Formats: sequence, structure tokens, C-alpha cells
Amino acid sequence: LGSTAGARTPPNVGAAQLPALLDAAGPACAFPGGVVDLPPDTRLVVRRSVTILGNGTTLRVRGNAVPTRSLIDADGLPDGSRLEIRNLRIEGPSTAGWDPRTESNAAAISWQRYRTWNSTMVVRNVTTTGGYGSGVSRAGGGRLEVLASDLGGWVAGAACFESHGGSVSMLLQRTRLTAPTNSKFSSIGLYIHPHLDLVAEDVVGTAWNRWVVYVNGTPKSTGRHRLSRVT
Repeated sequence: LGSTAGARTPPNVGAAQLPALLDAAGPACAFPGGVVDLPPDTRLVVRRSVTILGNGTTLRVRGNAVPTRSLIDADGLPDGSRLEIRNLRIEGPSTAGWDPRTESNAAAISWQRYRTWNSTMVVRNVTTTGGYGSGVSRAGGGRLEVLASDLGGWVAGAACFESHGGSVSMLLQRTRLTAPTNSKFSSIGLYIHPHLDLVAEDVVGTAWNRWVVYVNGTPKSTGRHRLSRVT
């Protein structure tokens, strides 16, 4: 687990204070707990390796506008970084009334940077709902672990890609992949490139319009895929 040294919960943190809280974070960053209402297209940038301690916080995005920016955006993290997010709930914009062909590419949690092969991302006890394209989106390589979570998104609950000749090892364990009440016509629980290694254990997918797990792409090699108790 990532170190929590120096983490504390500051009082009266709201939407305006969250970016500064992340900017000032050391090895750990404690969110305030409770419900924090966010305006549409809020972007919380992660600039260095960190463990985000959600403390049961709900980040709730107002309205039903299609997001154009990821909420927790770690796309700038270089190779060798580590990001862990624990005990957090993200409620994206409502998808009620969206046309099923609507495109939504932003993610509730995003780390997309090519050739980050020596990096680690851990998502633990995290819930994502609503209209972000993906609950969790990781592209670039390394190790991805999703544990004891419930991930939903307009397009996918989680997405894991690598397109530059590197490798990814993904563990999906004790997790639900839950589509919004209204999701894209082609929605998928987990979308992963086929040359990446996947272990999925004790996973339940609900209400997706295509597949719970979609292993698809044009690889030069084939990964190892082990699915146990996936429903």
C-alpha cells in the first residue's frame, strides 16, 4: 500500500479547494469526507505520485452536460509513477435523456500517457456512476489493480489499453461493473486490449448493452486471460 504519512483531513474543503489540496499533497492526500458538489467539467489534476484517501467523500457533478474533461486527471504522470485512490465515490452527470449514440470520452479517473510501462495504478473501494465515458481509464502500460469497487460509465466501467509495444498486467477483483440506467448503445463493462494480461476474479457485470468483458484490438502478441467467477 502507498504511504499515508503526513495525510490529514482539512476542514471545510469544497470544490474550489480541491485542486489546491491535490497540488500541495505529499505522499498522501486526504479528501474531506461528505458530499462535495462540483460544477460541470471540473478537472482535478494529479501532478505527482500520490495515494488519494477518499475518506468516503462523494464528488458529485451537477447537471446532465456531457463531460469534455476527465475529473481526476493523472495523464501528466510520467513513467515510474504510482497512483492509488481509495474509498471514494464519483457521481458523474446524469445520462437521463441522452441519445444512445452520444460520444463521451472523458473519464471519472484517467491516467493515459504512452509508454508508462513501469507505473502502477490501484483503485480500491471506489464507485463511479453517471455520464463519464469510463469510470476508470488507463492507457500506456504498467500495472493496474481494481479492487472491491463498483464502476460504471456511459461507454465502459473500466478501460485498459496499450498501443506502443509495451505490456500491462491488470487485476480486477471483487468488483461490480454496473451500467448507468441509460448507457451508450455499445456499452461494455471492461474494455481491454487482447495482448494485455488480465486476471478477473469475483466480478459481476450488470446491464451493459454489449459485453461485460470485451477483449478486442489488433495485437502483435496475445496476452494471458484468466477469468474466475465472472457473472
